[in-house]
Amino acid sequence: MSDTPWRDDPYYGGMSENSTRKSWENRRQTAEVLEHPRAKEAKPRFLFETVADLRSRPPEEYIIDGWIPERSVGLLYGRWGSGKSFIGFDWALHLAFGMPDWHGARLPGEPCDVLIIAREGHAGFIKRVSAFMAYHRIDSDPERLVFMRSPVSFLDDAGLTALKEAIKALGRQFRFVVVDTVARVLPGADMAKEAPITLFMERLQQVGELTGGTALGVHHENKSGDANGSMFFQNSSDFMFCASREGEGPLSRGKLSCAKQKEADDQWSREVTFAKVELSDGKSSLVVESVFEGEHTNLSKYSTATPKQGRALDALDAVVLSFGEPAPLDLKGVTTVQVDRWREELFARGILDRAAKNPRTDFKRLKDQLANKFLIGERNGFVWKAK
Repeated sequence: MSDTPWRDDPYYGGMSENSTRKSWENRRQTAEVLEHPRAKEAKPRFLFETVADLRSRPPEEYIIDGWIPERSVGLLYGRWGSGKSFIGFDWALHLAFGMPDWHGARLPGEPCDVLIIAREGHAGFIKRVSAFMAYHRIDSDPERLVFMRSPVSFLDDAGLTALKEAIKALGRQFRFVVVDTVARVLPGADMAKEAPITLFMERLQQVGELTGGTALGVHHENKSGDANGSMFFQNSSDFMFCASREGEGPLSRGKLSCAKQKEADDQWSREVTFAKVELSDGKSSLVVESVFEGEHTNLSKYSTATPKQGRALDALDAVVLSFGEPAPLDLKGVTTVQVDRWREELFARGILDRAAKNPRTDFKRLKDQLANKFLIGERNGFVWKAK
């Protein structure tokens, strides 16, 4: 091939040298993408399967055993300073470096392509990678870790299409995609409405499905202790984890709670500790030091409740114990309490925020969620815990 193959372009002579070269390079890149093995294995848009077809498919596998399923979509959320981004980064780096396990949870055991979509400055990423490498005594940078820091909105049809095409053009098999944070790719979205959240989760899944991988959104917790728009995220997620901080002072320990696993047990949690790593340039960053089962990490007594809902049920237990009244005659063996007393206890414990924009609406939403799960009953201004 000559050093100037674009001069063979039929448009050469009608365009400038620079324009012809760019046109030729763009068409060559497009051809390479179309000739990629994945492009030749185009799947039909709609897949129809019998029960026998479903039985023939391999059983569900985990990219992080017991934590994150392969080819799934989910959410990691928590308040500012809870360590959620460090945890998400720890997942990504363990996979990119091909480490055998994540704090005891089996991994694929070979380096995986990982994509992080985030608007953070490059210096922050370098600190986290350097701290991880120093802590685990790794010398070479991860070749399988890719960052995309350009602005993008998952609500913009054209922008998302361009992003997906750009990911395809890389020719990498991303097995894990992280979007940190959800709010940065949903500019101006009203998290109290279902439409933008459902659309985001659908498009997050599409990004993961481009290469048959798992996609994770990292999201902020609201004042009530749930992910902003939690009900809609929960409806659209295969898995959800909540990171919370424990103790005073700099972040050193916390808890990671499983709020949802679509095809496995949930409502459990693990203790997490963080270590501060001093870097050679005088800067420092945190790494996840350990993940382990503590004394009070099983939330199974409220098998269908989220962590926040479990705390609300604990508050109900407390007010029933202090102010319980006999139930109506047709509810034998049940002790009730006035709804208002329970609501005040939720405010007192910080489970609900009295200073929120609509605290009564927040309470009604929480109460209705528990009632829909048959965890509480309510009648004539009284509430009780379901057996």
